[in-house]
Amino acid sequence: MTLSIRNSPIKIKKTITHTFNSKHVKLELKKGSLLFPIFDDSNDVQVGWLFSGTLTVFGDLIVHTNDGAAGKIVSQQYSNSVFMPVVLEFLSFNAVREIKPLSDFSYYTKIIMDFNKKIIFTNFIRKTAPNTFIWGDKHGSFWMISKEKTFFVNLPEVLARERDDELLYLDKKGFTIVKDGVISFETSTFLSGQRIRKFISEMLDNVNIDTFLKNFNITF
Repeated sequence: MTLSIRNSPIKIKKTITHTFNSKHVKLELKKGSLLFPIFDDSNDVQVGWLFSGTLTVFGDLIVHTNDGAAGKIVSQQYSNSVFMPVVLEFLSFNAVREIKPLSDFSYYTKIIMDFNKKIIFTNFIRKTAPNTFIWGDKHGSFWMISKEKTFFVNLPEVLARERDDELLYLDKKGFTIVKDGVISFETSTFLSGQRIRKFISEMLDNVNIDTFLKNFNITF
């Protein structure tokens, strides 16, 4: 999938604050920010939006157990990001308005060209619909948010939370898993790549794990 962008902007009329059903992730999209439709060039179908402005994503990626807490609180701010799919629960007609095409559109075209260089979309999006995806302009920063799951990549960290009781947390120190109320940890020296791949694949609803890892240059 190769992305292209159209000079048909919409503008956010008032700051949007949205908490997802999972209650683990909250977004804030600042007033005055712009959204541009992005298309899949192979079939000329809109697949999402380029957001340009101030976006803050707050994620509670901590799971509590009888043995203590695992995970972390994440707060990320982006000036440019790609949203997918086209229909997003936090975007309503009341909060945005159409504006005239920009006289100089080259800046936004370059942004999409840069995203195309670093992201391999393939079938990853299609297989995980109707989840919400956010690719940030920080290298390797990605969110996948569904009703029960939150998946966050900000290399070298990978975090995933499912409901209130399951967690994956991978960083330079090692690999932490919370499952069935039990915290287990493996140091980076003894990490099992196969085990990590299996767990990440399950957290991502069994999508093609090789495609996902290639997107973010994650190797074990």
